[in-house]
Amino acid sequence: MGADRTSEDEKTVSLRRRLADDLRLGRLAVGLAWRASPKALVGVAVLLCAQAALTPLQLVLAREVVNAVARHTPAAHLAAAQSEVPLVGWIAAMAATLGLGTLLEPFSRTCQSLVGDRLVGFVTGELVRAANRWQGLARFEDPTFADDLERVSNQAARSGLDLMAYGTRAVLMAVSLMALCVPLIRLSPLVPFLLAAACLPLLARQFDFQTTMGSKLYLLTPQARTLTYSRDVMVGTDGAADVRLFGLGAFFRRRYDDAFASSVAELNRLRWRLTLPMCASAGLAAAAVGGVFGYATWQVATGRGSVGDLVLYGGTSAAVLSTVASLGFHIGFLPMVFAFLPSLDRVLNAPPDLPESPDPLPAPRPIRTGIVFEDVRFGYPGRDEPVLDGLSLHLRPGESCALVGPNGSGKTTLVKLLLRLYDPIAGRVLLDGRDLRDYDLTDLRRELGVLFQDFVRYEFTAGDNIGFGDVASPDRREDRRSHLLAAAERAGAADLLDRLPDGLDTQLGLSFGGRELSGGEWQKLALARAFARDCQVLVLDEPTASLDTRTEYDIFQRFAQLTKGRTAVLVSHRFSTVRMADRIVVLRAGRVAEDGTHEELMAAEGEYARMYRTQAAQYLDDLEDSGGGAADLDIPSGERR
Repeated sequence: MGADRTSEDEKTVSLRRRLADDLRLGRLAVGLAWRASPKALVGVAVLLCAQAALTPLQLVLAREVVNAVARHTPAAHLAAAQSEVPLVGWIAAMAATLGLGTLLEPFSRTCQSLVGDRLVGFVTGELVRAANRWQGLARFEDPTFADDLERVSNQAARSGLDLMAYGTRAVLMAVSLMALCVPLIRLSPLVPFLLAAACLPLLARQFDFQTTMGSKLYLLTPQARTLTYSRDVMVGTDGAADVRLFGLGAFFRRRYDDAFASSVAELNRLRWRLTLPMCASAGLAAAAVGGVFGYATWQVATGRGSVGDLVLYGGTSAAVLSTVASLGFHIGFLPMVFAFLPSLDRVLNAPPDLPESPDPLPAPRPIRTGIVFEDVRFGYPGRDEPVLDGLSLHLRPGESCALVGPNGSGKTTLVKLLLRLYDPIAGRVLLDGRDLRDYDLTDLRRELGVLFQDFVRYEFTAGDNIGFGDVASPDRREDRRSHLLAAAERAGAADLLDRLPDGLDTQLGLSFGGRELSGGEWQKLALARAFARDCQVLVLDEPTASLDTRTEYDIFQRFAQLTKGRTAVLVSHRFSTVRMADRIVVLRAGRVAEDGTHEELMAAEGEYARMYRTQAAQYLDDLEDSGGGAADLDIPSGERR
């Protein structure tokens, strides 16, 4: 018995916690709607109340109109003027209420549309602000969080309006039901109770339908993301060339159709399973309404009521039926809204994904002792083996260091830890002897310039593409242009700007009717973006992958000049460029396998020497095709095996 009591107490606590959570989420959703458009939200509530009050009023007026007409129709002509006035008055009042209801509906829908549009825009803004608090990459690579983002985008953005609108309508419909039952008491005190009892199963079935369908839609979010991805591949620009070249359209169409058919099949099976019992409940409720109408007809026929009473009772019982059905829909919609609200709450209130020091330090300027990876271990979620496993490395100030190694050895991961896009699972990354986590993250990243291998092609102006590397600088127009042109010159993009019709002001990208660039031209701008930042650490991850051999060679001939005064980290598979770095680090299985200058590593006859010689012959052939040769690369004859 004590165990049963404990179980009941736990259920009570769980219910209270659930109600408290729902109340908090409801306040969050309605609060967002209020902040988005308070005046329009008040307008929606007022209009909904007015619309709800019109239905009982119209029924009462209809009764009076019919009674007034019935009093005059037996006569050969209408009675005196004094009897015409009440009839005209009732007709005018009835017409006014009908007209008012017709006018209120478009106003109500317009106000709801206004709130909805503003709310979606407002929540999107809040989503962007929340995303800007996430300084790392972990959340963007988490499938569970991606599901939350999908729900926020497609369902939860309007939840505040839906909660307010459907909740208000549900309350008003409940009040309307009580108001509608008042005239039925005159017919018989038992009629409202019998009618309510007959309609309750329909209310329960409607509620069950909505809540069950809402839960299923929530669970189908991963399939919805699959549909979105397959659609975007087929109709988007990023994959357009591959889809057409390799004939992938049919594949992605099948994948889309299969995912769609699977999702719809589940929903349809569920709909039919829920609809058949709902039809039976609707039949019971309709029979009850028919019974009330039949009883009212009998009362009128036996002289115990007027013709207007027949209209009133019949219309009221029919209104009760339709109101119960609508009430079930609106009440049932609320749990569906609440099902998506936790996703909205998790996204908007997600804390920063990288821990912040309560008293952060400013980034050192200048860097004095350098960057140290101290026995660092890191692995990505869902991957059994760590990418970095006990890696230790010291990057000295002003030194250019190249990272080489096979795919998966940890080069790009090391760069991401250096940029503090992730934190190590174990070990530390130190800057001038202090953990990166001790520094103010925004200030730290101002000292870091980077060009990733998968750089972004911003379809804005050429100047924007370069200037995004240093948006924090004061925007003094002439100084700014000179700064961007200097960055372009350093990246070998000056000739590209000369060829563009409006130079820095040229709109790029076909999406907005701009000038399309080649992959190498885009990469030159991305490289200029990295050089635009006045930073102490420059990270170049495959910086010349899309450039032709001659352009690549020209850039790296000036590599020492470009990185002068900066700590430079270069990731590349092209050993002819790697050898220009002050120091080369070979990674293997997440650790440092070799470390030294090009000459030292070649003399050691280790993995670096083997990889370099394997690649050298082919690279020389490419360079000669572009007009260069071995002398251009300064490759000693002993290294050309």
